[in-house]
Amino acid sequence: MKKSHKYDELYEKAKVIMDKYNPCMFDNKTSLCIRNALKKSRGEEYQTCGCCGHKNGFITGERCKHFKKGIACSVKSLACKTWLCEDAKKNLPSKELQKLDKICEEALFYSLYKIRASKKEALCKEKKMKKKCLLITYHESGDEIHFILVDIKHKDYINKILSKIMSVKGKIDDIDEMIDFIHENKIASEFVQTYTSEKWFSKFEIEEVIHIPQLGE
Repeated sequence: MKKSHKYDELYEKAKVIMDKYNPCMFDNKTSLCIRNALKKSRGEEYQTCGCCGHKNGFITGERCKHFKKGIACSVKSLACKTWLCEDAKKNLPSKELQKLDKICEEALFYSLYKIRASKKEALCKEKKMKKKCLLITYHESGDEIHFILVDIKHKDYINKILSKIMSVKGKIDDIDEMIDFIHENKIASEFVQTYTSEKWFSKFEIEEVIHIPQLGE
């Protein structure tokens, strides 16, 4: 079976579950999902740009380009049809969650799982990069993980800012400076939730890894 057909098959299986139970309870009028509706009710910071991100793309550096106000997701995205936050999971029977997990596993097996990506983007083959890269990783909240690649030449500067942040003199402005710098100079990035594929890393020549302590909530 061609990967395109497999993608459609898995997507439709996930769609049946999501359409039946509507676990995210996304409101097209307010652009609020269940997680952000609960945050709003508790007086916490919330966002209305959809797609499980922070308000105005805080920390992630960008909002999902496929989110359209009034219609939510504007593309067919298998990964986004199968991942659920803890609040949304409570709206699904355990058997249905197990079904979604199996769909995720199969999507990973066929290298079809890519968060915030359309079908075309998920199926697109990327050429292996020869440039030596520095891989930066950080958790945003819960199981939201970011992988960002920058040129290895930026290693000393990033380490310098990170050391300052970790010291007693570190300030929120230093964190903002570092995040801005990383995203302004990124070669490639991957935003994942729970699942990722090792094949993504094989596309790049990663010389070193820097893990940033948990940011966000």
